Amino acid sequence: AEYVESANGVASPIWRYPTILTGAVSVAGPAFRISPERIELLGKEVRTAAEEISRALGGVPEQASSVS
Repeated sequence: AEYVESANGVASPIWRYPTILTGAVSVAGPAFRISPERIELLGKEVRTAAEEISRALGGVPEQASSVS
């Protein structure tokens, strides 16, 4: 994790068969371009992209989200 006061970002994990954490998709930028409202929209898009990549790798994002 990293904290930069003037930046915002979102990320979502990428899983491969069936629940092995492999990587992540992330989007980050200056806070003046990524507002709290934009974070919500980007978060949904990043999660969708990560789920699609996970499925292509044989991952099961629905099962992986419950892995601790």
